[in-house]
Amino acid sequence: MDNFLTKIYGLMHKYGIDKALHFTLGGWLVSLFSPLGILAMTIAYVVLLVISIIKEKMLDAYADKKDIVAAMIGGTIAYVIGLLFVFV
Repeated sequence: MDNFLTKIYGLMHKYGIDKALHFTLGGWLVSLFSPLGILAMTIAYVVLLVISIIKEKMLDAYADKKDIVAAMIGGTIAYVIGLLFVFV
């Protein structure tokens, strides 16, 4: 267990807590809509992209494109997992 936590801490240190939060929020947002089906997840995914871009461009002092990428990776993983449950 300690080895696992050390690896997680290393990833947090390497990429930053900010990227981990964007990743987590992106996955959470898309997964919220998975019970509603593919169309709802697709809309949530597109809304995630739009909100991420607006947030980075208008609300942050420095627009970090890696934050957008981290959110979309989280959303993509949640989308793929949601698709697996829809088609299984």
